[in-house]
Amino acid sequence: MRTEKIFSTVFVLAVMFGLGTGCESGAGPNEFSTVDGGGDADSDSDSDSDSDADSDSDSDSDSDSDSDADTDSGTEEECPSEIQVIYHDFEPDHPDFGCSMEGTGITYGLILDTLDEDRKPQYNPDIPDVTGGSDPMITSAETFYQWFHSVPGVNIESAGAIPLTEDPPGSGFFVYENDDHVIVPGEGAFTTEIHSEFVYEEGQEFSFSGDDDVWIFIDGKLVVDIGGLHQEESGTVYLDDLGLTPGETYNIDMFHAERCYGFSIFKLETSIDCFEPIIII
Repeated sequence: MRTEKIFSTVFVLAVMFGLGTGCESGAGPNEFSTVDGGGDADSDSDSDSDSDADSDSDSDSDSDSDSDADTDSGTEEECPSEIQVIYHDFEPDHPDFGCSMEGTGITYGLILDTLDEDRKPQYNPDIPDVTGGSDPMITSAETFYQWFHSVPGVNIESAGAIPLTEDPPGSGFFVYENDDHVIVPGEGAFTTEIHSEFVYEEGQEFSFSGDDDVWIFIDGKLVVDIGGLHQEESGTVYLDDLGLTPGETYNIDMFHAERCYGFSIFKLETSIDCFEPIIII
């Protein structure tokens, strides 16, 4: 009886620990019934249930819980393929809109060369001489304030987006082009406002063509000034000329006005491949 009991005990231990019983091919002394030695049910050497050698439960080779090969905790977000914009729509009887003024070319210096604390353009009280057309080109500081601020009874604010398309594909240049850039079809007394940020890399440039006023600020400084009522005009800034630091993030602010509608040309072209929106209150 004692011999049989000892034999039964040894047999049970042999089954539990695979002591040469043939319960598992290749298993040796003190190994569990897996082939990896990790104490789990997979074929790797860790203690999780996947087939890689890390300590998480996904199928990649890093230590996080997502399905990519980096060490963060989520999949990488794609850059927006559009630029967020704010519109302010006016009635045609506004003193600065609705063809109440006229112009024959660019009027430089209508605004100051820095933004105010709200990231808005500032009216220049020392209005320069107008190079053809109405004088003054902007009625007053009060009316200009209304261009890019929501003022009940004067304008209607709305949000929108400008899609960017790489053109031609693989060129690294992203374009939005519209020969009838309006909020409401057939109407054109409004402003367009953009506030974004981007990472500067050497060789970047930003161009605009259109009518009427357009002002572009980078890092809070005016870099494109094509103000006034005019036909299609263009402006380009080469970012290498601005003294920026590669790899650093900078703000870009753009302000546009369509004041006398017959057509509304709006073309934006840039080698900046990612614009992250900024909320301006």
